[in-house]
Amino acid sequence: MKQNFIYFLALSFFIPPCVLGEENQVLRTYSLDEAHSIFAKRTNSETWKLMQKESLSEEEKDLLVYSAFSSAYHWKKIGAPVHIQRAEWLISRVYAKLNIGASALFHAKKCLAITNRYADGLKDFDYAYAYEAMARAYALVNDRINASQFYEKAKQVSESIAKPEDKKLFLSDLNSGNWNGYLPGKFTLNNNN
Repeated sequence: MKQNFIYFLALSFFIPPCVLGEENQVLRTYSLDEAHSIFAKRTNSETWKLMQKESLSEEEKDLLVYSAFSSAYHWKKIGAPVHIQRAEWLISRVYAKLNIGASALFHAKKCLAITNRYADGLKDFDYAYAYEAMARAYALVNDRINASQFYEKAKQVSESIAKPEDKKLFLSDLNSGNWNGYLPGKFTLNNNN
Protein backbone atom coordinates (compact mmCIF):
# COMPACT_ATOMS: atom_id res chain seq x y z
CA MET A 1 0.00 0.00 0.00
CA LYS A 2 1.48 3.31 -1.05
CA GLN A 3 1.32 5.84 1.72
CA ASN A 4 1.30 9.58 1.24
CA PHE A 5 2.45 11.84 4.03
CA ILE A 6 0.19 14.85 4.28
CA TYR A 7 1.37 17.73 6.38
CA PHE A 8 -0.38 21.07 6.57
CA LEU A 9 1.84 23.62 8.31
CA ALA A 10 -0.84 26.28 8.29
CA LEU A 11 -3.38 23.94 9.88
CA SER A 12 -0.99 22.07 12.16
CA PHE A 13 -2.58 23.41 15.31
CA PHE A 14 -6.06 22.25 14.26
CA ILE A 15 -5.57 19.13 12.16
CA PRO A 16 -2.83 16.74 13.27
CA PRO A 17 -0.58 15.46 10.48
CA CYS A 18 -1.55 11.99 9.41
CA VAL A 19 -0.80 9.18 7.00
CA LEU A 20 -3.54 8.46 4.45
CA GLY A 21 -3.94 5.11 2.78
CA GLU A 22 -5.16 4.38 -0.75
CA GLU A 23 -8.77 5.05 0.16
CA ASN A 24 -7.81 8.20 2.09
CA GLN A 25 -8.59 6.50 5.36
CA VAL A 26 -6.53 7.70 8.30
CA LEU A 27 -3.97 5.02 9.17
CA ARG A 28 -2.21 6.87 11.95
CA THR A 29 -2.10 10.39 13.29
CA TYR A 30 1.08 12.05 14.47
CA SER A 31 1.73 14.80 16.94
CA LEU A 32 3.38 17.91 15.55
CA ASP A 33 6.69 16.90 17.17
CA GLU A 34 6.48 13.42 15.63
CA ALA A 35 5.81 14.95 12.22
CA HIS A 36 8.81 17.29 12.59
CA SER A 37 10.97 14.30 13.48
CA ILE A 38 9.76 12.30 10.47
CA PHE A 39 10.33 15.17 8.07
CA ALA A 40 13.72 16.07 9.56
CA LYS A 41 14.93 12.51 8.98
CA ARG A 42 13.36 12.11 5.53
CA THR A 43 14.70 15.40 4.18
CA ASN A 44 18.12 14.62 5.68
CA SER A 45 18.08 11.30 3.81
CA GLU A 46 17.00 13.03 0.61
CA THR A 47 19.89 15.48 0.99
CA TRP A 48 22.37 12.61 1.31
CA LYS A 49 20.96 10.82 -1.73
CA LEU A 50 21.59 13.94 -3.78
CA MET A 51 25.01 14.53 -2.19
CA GLN A 52 26.15 11.09 -3.39
CA LYS A 53 25.49 11.92 -7.05
CA GLU A 54 28.54 12.83 -9.13
CA SER A 55 26.72 15.50 -11.11
CA LEU A 56 23.46 17.28 -10.52
CA SER A 57 20.97 18.94 -12.81
CA GLU A 58 19.92 22.51 -11.96
CA GLU A 59 16.69 21.14 -10.50
CA GLU A 60 18.61 18.65 -8.36
CA LYS A 61 20.87 21.45 -7.12
CA ASP A 62 17.79 23.37 -6.00
CA LEU A 63 16.37 20.26 -4.34
CA LEU A 64 19.68 19.66 -2.59
CA VAL A 65 19.59 23.10 -0.97
CA TYR A 66 15.88 22.91 -0.18
CA SER A 67 16.13 19.49 1.42
CA ALA A 68 19.08 20.50 3.61
CA PHE A 69 17.27 23.61 4.81
CA SER A 70 14.05 21.68 5.31
CA SER A 71 15.83 19.16 7.50
CA ALA A 72 17.43 21.99 9.50
CA TYR A 73 14.03 23.66 9.93
CA HIS A 74 12.41 20.54 11.31
CA TRP A 75 15.39 19.77 13.59
CA LYS A 76 15.29 23.35 14.86
CA LYS A 77 11.68 22.79 15.91
CA ILE A 78 12.25 19.60 17.92
CA GLY A 79 15.92 18.68 17.97
CA ALA A 80 18.70 18.97 20.49
CA PRO A 81 21.75 21.17 19.84
CA VAL A 82 23.54 18.18 18.30
CA HIS A 83 20.85 18.01 15.59
CA ILE A 84 21.17 21.73 14.84
CA GLN A 85 24.97 21.49 14.77
CA ARG A 86 24.84 18.62 12.29
CA ALA A 87 22.20 20.39 10.20
CA GLU A 88 24.44 23.47 9.91
CA TRP A 89 27.36 21.21 8.97
CA LEU A 90 25.23 19.56 6.28
CA ILE A 91 24.14 22.91 4.84
CA SER A 92 27.78 24.00 4.72
CA ARG A 93 28.72 20.76 2.96
CA VAL A 94 25.87 21.22 0.46
CA TYR A 95 27.15 24.67 -0.43
CA ALA A 96 30.68 23.25 -0.69
CA LYS A 97 29.44 20.66 -3.17
CA LEU A 98 27.80 23.45 -5.16
CA ASN A 99 30.99 25.56 -4.91
CA ILE A 100 29.26 28.45 -3.14
CA GLY A 101 32.05 29.35 -0.76
CA ALA A 102 30.57 32.33 1.09
CA SER A 103 27.43 30.37 2.03
CA ALA A 104 29.51 27.33 2.99
CA LEU A 105 31.60 29.53 5.27
CA PHE A 106 28.56 31.22 6.83
CA HIS A 107 27.05 27.86 7.82
CA ALA A 108 30.42 26.38 8.84
CA LYS A 109 30.84 29.28 11.28
CA LYS A 110 27.36 28.62 12.66
CA CYS A 111 28.24 24.93 13.03
CA LEU A 112 31.45 25.76 14.90
CA ALA A 113 29.67 28.26 17.17
CA ILE A 114 27.08 25.64 18.13
CA THR A 115 29.88 23.10 18.65
CA ASN A 116 31.67 25.45 21.03
CA ARG A 117 28.49 26.45 22.86
CA TYR A 118 27.07 22.95 23.39
CA ALA A 119 30.28 20.94 23.69
CA ASP A 120 28.90 18.61 26.37
CA GLY A 121 26.03 17.37 24.19
CA LEU A 122 28.07 16.40 21.14
CA LYS A 123 29.95 13.29 20.02
CA ASP A 124 33.71 13.27 19.57
CA PHE A 125 33.43 13.30 15.76
CA ASP A 126 31.17 16.39 15.78
CA TYR A 127 34.19 18.52 16.75
CA ALA A 128 36.27 17.15 13.91
CA TYR A 129 33.46 17.76 11.41
CA ALA A 130 33.03 21.35 12.59
CA TYR A 131 36.72 22.03 11.87
CA GLU A 132 36.47 20.16 8.55
CA ALA A 133 33.58 22.42 7.51
CA MET A 134 35.61 25.50 8.36
CA ALA A 135 38.67 24.23 6.47
CA ARG A 136 36.68 23.32 3.39
CA ALA A 137 34.74 26.60 3.38
CA TYR A 138 37.93 28.66 3.73
CA ALA A 139 39.45 26.68 0.85
CA LEU A 140 36.39 27.55 -1.25
CA VAL A 141 36.88 31.28 -0.61
CA ASN A 142 40.62 30.96 -1.39
CA ASP A 143 41.83 31.59 2.16
CA ARG A 144 44.63 29.03 2.27
CA ILE A 145 45.96 30.13 5.66
CA ASN A 146 42.69 29.55 7.52
CA ALA A 147 41.92 26.48 5.41
CA SER A 148 45.24 24.94 6.39
CA GLN A 149 44.86 25.84 10.08
CA PHE A 150 41.36 24.38 10.32
CA TYR A 151 42.37 21.31 8.33
CA GLU A 152 45.15 20.64 10.82
CA LYS A 153 42.72 21.17 13.73
CA ALA A 154 40.32 18.69 12.13
CA LYS A 155 43.10 16.11 11.76
CA GLN A 156 44.28 16.72 15.32
CA VAL A 157 40.79 16.41 16.81
CA SER A 158 40.14 13.28 14.72
CA GLU A 159 42.85 11.53 16.74
CA SER A 160 40.48 11.58 19.73
CA ILE A 161 37.59 9.92 17.87
CA ALA A 162 37.11 6.77 19.94
CA LYS A 163 35.34 4.42 17.53
CA PRO A 164 37.54 3.22 14.66
CA GLU A 165 34.62 3.18 12.20
CA ASP A 166 33.75 6.81 13.06
CA LYS A 167 37.38 7.86 12.63
CA LYS A 168 37.67 6.03 9.30
CA LEU A 169 34.49 7.68 7.99
CA PHE A 170 35.63 11.10 9.14
CA LEU A 171 39.06 10.80 7.53
CA SER A 172 37.44 9.59 4.31
CA ASP A 173 35.11 12.61 4.35
CA LEU A 174 37.98 14.95 5.22
CA ASN A 175 40.01 13.80 2.24
CA SER A 176 37.23 13.84 -0.33
CA GLY A 177 34.79 16.30 -1.83
CA ASN A 178 35.26 19.82 -3.13
CA TRP A 179 38.41 21.57 -1.89
CA ASN A 180 38.42 24.17 -4.67
CA GLY A 181 41.57 22.83 -6.26
CA TYR A 182 43.50 22.61 -3.00
CA LEU A 183 44.92 19.26 -2.07
CA PRO A 184 43.72 18.28 1.42
CA GLY A 185 46.57 18.33 3.89
CA LYS A 186 48.89 20.19 1.55
CA PHE A 187 46.92 23.30 0.65
CA THR A 188 48.81 23.98 -2.49
CA LEU A 189 47.07 24.65 -5.75
CA ASN A 190 46.30 21.55 -7.76
CA ASN A 191 47.90 21.83 -11.20
CA ASN A 192 44.51 21.27 -12.83
CA ASN A 193 43.11 24.54 -11.40
